[in-house]
Amino acid sequence: MMVAHKYRISGGWERVMTGLCDGLYKLGHNVAIGAFSFERDPPANIRKVNLKKFRSLTYGIERKSIDLIHSHQPRMNYYSFLTPKPFVFHYHGASNRVQRINLRLSFPFLRTKISRIITISNYALDEFTNIAGPAKIPVDIIYNGVDTSLLHNSLPRPYTKGDPQLLFVGILYPHKNVIRIINNMQNILKMYPNAHLQIIGDGEDFQRLKHEIKQQGLEKRVELLGAMRYEDTKLRYSSCDIYVSASKWDNFGIPVLEAMACGKPVLLSDIPAHRELLDASNAGKLFPLDEKYDLSEAVMEIYNNRKFLSSAAREFALKCDWSELCKKVSRIYDQVMERNLDT
Repeated sequence: MMVAHKYRISGGWERVMTGLCDGLYKLGHNVAIGAFSFERDPPANIRKVNLKKFRSLTYGIERKSIDLIHSHQPRMNYYSFLTPKPFVFHYHGASNRVQRINLRLSFPFLRTKISRIITISNYALDEFTNIAGPAKIPVDIIYNGVDTSLLHNSLPRPYTKGDPQLLFVGILYPHKNVIRIINNMQNILKMYPNAHLQIIGDGEDFQRLKHEIKQQGLEKRVELLGAMRYEDTKLRYSSCDIYVSASKWDNFGIPVLEAMACGKPVLLSDIPAHRELLDASNAGKLFPLDEKYDLSEAVMEIYNNRKFLSSAAREFALKCDWSELCKKVSRIYDQVMERNLDT
């Protein structure tokens, strides 16, 4: 059973949960998603379990139907004290001070109850160690995944409005630094007068970004689209030429991988997680977080080499297909269960 405090409509780790559940189900696992509240139902064939606060995670259900609990949030780890089941913790990152403090204070007490840790990148493991100290239990690094049968480089391009067409997808938090991309559009337009930027997502920065687009007179060249269904988003990926992220913090951006699955080269801020991703894929270029750096030169370099970069992007995405990653997770489950039987 995958567990989280809330199963939301959108969000990185929810998409990881859903991708893992679907892939594990196809491998023959009986999979459930447990949460205290649901903004939407899990996919078909994935059981929905309404958890009860201050109760065991298996409260109210047949305990024999749950062999292992897979947690996707540090706060859910406290419930490891209330269950005899093997417990796997999937670390997606700590994006704010409260999350970091919670992890630092809780993990020394929870370490003995957690059977295995999965982190989404080498950088995420370093971050985890810096916050909580050495895990002292087995840790596996498994990148986030993508369904390459749904996202691929043969999809139509109905939403192309510029040349080049740029794209960002994500929740609009300040640390995503989307303002940096907008502020560089004037320079990009000097080099490419028909360039166009689409921004998909909602969040606390939405109104600030909307105001900045208007202030700079970019309404015709920058499109702020708000939140969007996955079915529509995938055609935005296919319609773009370059995926751009100026994020100041990330552990593994799922939209970056989704763009790669569509064969799109990426232009990414030089942060450790992005560096790791491009070292592994060779599918794009990094740019410094220094506000003085002009993105137009980097856009030109990627656009001129897009054929090679597109091939590298798709090749890397295929290695991260959920079907491959779920096999790794399934093997971890087998090892955890075997160890639990031995003890």
